[in-house]
Amino acid sequence: MKYGPILWGSMGGILPNIVQKAQQLINSSPEDTLEAIIYPTFLLGVALVACIGAIIVAAFREEDSRKALFLGIGAPALIMVVASAPNQGASTPAVNGNPTAPVVQQQQQTFIPWFVDAAYADDRRAPPPENNLVPGRFVEVIATGESEPFNIDFLNDKNELITSASLPNINFGKLPLPPNATSIRFSKGDERSSVYSLPLETDKTKAFLVNVSGERAYGFWTAFGAAPKVSYSFTVKEELTKPAPAGTEGWAYAGKFEDRHWVGQFFDFAEGKLPQKGSKVKVQYPVNLRQEGNKDSKWIGELRLGQEVEILTSTSVDDVNYWIRLKVIQ
Repeated sequence: MKYGPILWGSMGGILPNIVQKAQQLINSSPEDTLEAIIYPTFLLGVALVACIGAIIVAAFREEDSRKALFLGIGAPALIMVVASAPNQGASTPAVNGNPTAPVVQQQQQTFIPWFVDAAYADDRRAPPPENNLVPGRFVEVIATGESEPFNIDFLNDKNELITSASLPNINFGKLPLPPNATSIRFSKGDERSSVYSLPLETDKTKAFLVNVSGERAYGFWTAFGAAPKVSYSFTVKEELTKPAPAGTEGWAYAGKFEDRHWVGQFFDFAEGKLPQKGSKVKVQYPVNLRQEGNKDSKWIGELRLGQEVEILTSTSVDDVNYWIRLKVIQ
C-alpha cells in the first residue's frame, strides 16, 4: 500500500473546511477574524476528519491519488449522515396521543398592530382586566448601527407575551401599543433582551435605540459541515421622547438631495422634489430643531416620528445638504 494516496485522502478530508474558511475570510466582516473562526475544538474536528479520510482510503486500498482525494472529500458527509441517523427516525413529540406539528420559527415577522390580532379573537389568551386597558399609546423603536433584524415583544403586567412585531421600516418605526401592554423586550431567534417598562399615560412615549449583534461559534461538529451556532447580544438605550409642541418654529436638517434623489431624508418629501414652501410633511426620523439653519446653532427642541410640520422656507449652501424652516402642526 502506497502512502501517497493515504496522504491525499487526509488532505481531501480537510479540503471542504479549508475552502469554507477561505471564502469566509475573503468576505470577512469585523467579527470574522482568523481568531474568531479557528477554535481549538474546530481544529480537533479537522484533524479527526483528516484521519477518517486517510482510514477510508486505506480501507478501500485505493492507490489512485485522484480517487483517494475524492474519497477523502466525502468523509465529512459520511460522518454527518452517521451522526444524524438516530434523529431521522425519531417520532414527533405527542400531546395526549396526538402528534404535534413541527415548530417553524420566523426570523422576520410582518408588523401586525395589536388591533388586528384582537380582531381574530384569539381564544388562547384570556382578555385582560378592564383596569389594565390603556389604548392610544405608542412606542418608538430605532435600530442603530448595523443591527441584525429583531422582533419586538409586547408583554402584560405578568410579563406574558401579548404579541410580537417587527419594524415597519428597515431601521425605525412608531408602533401602536396593545392596550394591556406594560413592558417590552426585544428578541432574535431563541434569545431575548431584558424587559423594559412602558409608560401608561397616552401623552408619554418612550423611544428605544436597539442594536443586536451576532457572534458565531465554530465548534467540533463545524468541521463535519454543521452550521456554526450564533449567539446574540442586545444593546438597548431607552429614553422618554420630548416632541416640540404645536406652534413651535425653527430650523431642521432635511437631508441630502443628490441627482434628484433624497439620501438620508428626515421628512417624507415627495421623491425627486425639493421642499416646497407651504407644503406639509411628516417626520420620518427623529431630528433636532434649531434656532438657525446649521448644526452649531442653538438647540430649541426635537421632532419625533409622525409629527406633522409646515415648511416655511428652505436653504442649502452647497446644493446638496438642505435645511428647512418649519412650523410644528402637531
